[in-house]
Amino acid sequence: MSWKPNWNPPGEYPPPYPGGQPYPTSQPGWQPPPWTWSAPSHCGGTFRWIRSSHGDVPPGSVHGGVDVNGMPIFVGRSWHHGDLLPAKVTPAHRCAFITYSGRQHEEHHYEVLVSDHVAWRSSRGGGSIPPEAIRVGHTRDGEPLYMGRTMHCGTLTPGKVHPSHGCLYIAWNGHEVKYYDYEIMVLD
Repeated sequence: MSWKPNWNPPGEYPPPYPGGQPYPTSQPGWQPPPWTWSAPSHCGGTFRWIRSSHGDVPPGSVHGGVDVNGMPIFVGRSWHHGDLLPAKVTPAHRCAFITYSGRQHEEHHYEVLVSDHVAWRSSRGGGSIPPEAIRVGHTRDGEPLYMGRTMHCGTLTPGKVHPSHGCLYIAWNGHEVKYYDYEIMVLD
């Protein structure tokens, strides 16, 4: 059974980009669809996704956490089996990690989020997504996915917020670990 949203927007958000690439929200003239939340006026350009690989992160990348070795973790996303999944980009490991089907997977080609207008808001799970949350990816069935983070084994670890599951999944030591108390990434 595929996930179905409880609303029927006239199209996809973000709108598809020619050639199947992610839509650069900073493209001149782009306007969000009328059913979406509008960013505050100080958020000009808002955010963009930059292709990267092998642990590289561009200037201005969004800091999502801190690894067990004290090194920064950045917000990313990567394709895996038809899903565009939130990823934790760890330059020290020269890859991004995603969770899928109960396991952690390494991705060497990914996108990194660049923005000056990101904040983290406390969430108690249950699938509730604030309107300001940044849609990071989606399942192949169309369910939106978001970035969250939580404390795990003394580290601040980002991962995938899966609304229909009502939780955050993080990649840890080869496994997918579930949390119900976490922070969700929002535009600020």
